Amino acid sequence: MISNDVEVFENLDKILKCLSEGKMDLALELFYKAEPDLNRTQSGKQLALNLHNFININNAGSVFIHEIANGNLNVNPPDDTSRQNYIIAQYKQLHSNLLHLTWQAQQIAKGDLKQKVSFLGEFSIGFNQMIEALREKEVLADKIRTQSKELIDLNASKDKFFSIIAHDLRGPLGGLMGLSEMLADESQSFTPDQKKEMILALSQSSRNIFNLLENLLEWSQMQHKSTAFKPKMYNLNTLVSDCIKLLSENFRKKNIRITIDIAEDQEVFADRNMFQSVIRNLVSNAVKFTPKSGEVFVSANLTENNTSIITVKDTGIGMNDEMVSNLFRLNVNSSRPGTEGENSTGLGLLLCKEFVERHSGEIWVESEEGKGSLFCFTIPAHKIPKSGKSGKEIVTPEGGQELIKNLKVLIAEDNENSELLLRIAISPFSNEVLEAGTGSEAIEICRKNTDIDLIMMDINMPAMDGLEATRQIRQFNKNVVIIAQTAFGQSDSKEKAIVAGCNDFITKPIEIELLLKLIHFYFRKDVKK
Repeated sequence: MISNDVEVFENLDKILKCLSEGKMDLALELFYKAEPDLNRTQSGKQLALNLHNFININNAGSVFIHEIANGNLNVNPPDDTSRQNYIIAQYKQLHSNLLHLTWQAQQIAKGDLKQKVSFLGEFSIGFNQMIEALREKEVLADKIRTQSKELIDLNASKDKFFSIIAHDLRGPLGGLMGLSEMLADESQSFTPDQKKEMILALSQSSRNIFNLLENLLEWSQMQHKSTAFKPKMYNLNTLVSDCIKLLSENFRKKNIRITIDIAEDQEVFADRNMFQSVIRNLVSNAVKFTPKSGEVFVSANLTENNTSIITVKDTGIGMNDEMVSNLFRLNVNSSRPGTEGENSTGLGLLLCKEFVERHSGEIWVESEEGKGSLFCFTIPAHKIPKSGKSGKEIVTPEGGQELIKNLKVLIAEDNENSELLLRIAISPFSNEVLEAGTGSEAIEICRKNTDIDLIMMDINMPAMDGLEATRQIRQFNKNVVIIAQTAFGQSDSKEKAIVAGCNDFITKPIEIELLLKLIHFYFRKDVKK
């Protein structure tokens, strides 16, 4: 080092000041002025070399930092061979982090929201919060897409409903109105055979309308998830046979033979209402599309994995491949008239599919034009050893014990037609019939008439329903027989009625034969009330 050289020290001081202020070009210019004086001695030469290297690396670092600050990440970091420049090393790390962050941002832009930043301190927190917000936005977008699809499906269901109501109710209702007006017109005279034929037509038309409305109700409940699903073990043969009995008029009218081939000891684990709805729709369709004097077969086979395959086969007109592929599709009109012009909506098969799938089963069809159809569905099953009958048995009046007559009956019903039907049905064994239009009226009549034998209790009445009326009647009368009745065949209706205090339950439209069996069961002379 040159001593007492004030000018050299002044230059060095200026160089250091320029370096501290980031003025690399001026520092380098001052260095070149001071370099000849520094090179006079060996120690000065070493100082000059170190100072030159220091200025160069800081100058390169300054350019590097300037480029990064201006967003140019393609710049190459300065070559610090000594790896001792702490500042440059930190900026190199920042450069590497920014390159990786850019790559992550590009991945996020492509939809990869699994990225996570963990190397930029508080900035990472903000960046990750942004990613999380994008994730939530994507989840919300998925929900919107799903809901949009559901709305489209619901709209299709609505269109299906309107189509059914407009097309399939207008015809039967028009015929019903026309026949009713003709019968009520006293200016026209009809022979007994004509009247009988017209009444049968009225009955069939009413039944068709009811079946359609029942399917619509079940479909609506299914779509809104309001149909209770309560599977239990049932005897398969009994379930199917009971359902077939209700369709006996359909078979009789077309002289169609029905054969049931189901083992008497086979059971299924099913919701009774849903299962019988499936059987009712499949068998009704088989009858509808089978010509007169044809045959329908209902059978069941038990598989090794405790599943029952139930088959409904007919000798009807069959279907082509296109019709088969459209059967279980809501947005395709698969309806066609039966062999005798019977109405068809296609809604029943959609119900069958949903009810079977609710049991974790499958439904399929095999058919060929002119050679009939074969509908199959699976349902959980269980085969048990034969045993004695259990539970309540309802016997038919024929051949049974003598029926108690002269019963005092209360009909709690707010519908005049239903009340008239019940009055006519019970007339052979009643000597006094009382009427109530609300639950409150039913309670009051029961308080004043403690000798009532039977109450036909409608569940759905204004002001106070039949269930609440039953609960209050049971507080002061434990012996009267109460049979609940409702037009809404929900699977838990019977259970609710029994819990409320009813002895039994019957659905509308009331089957007269079934009602007579119930009354015979409760009022045989050998039965003590």
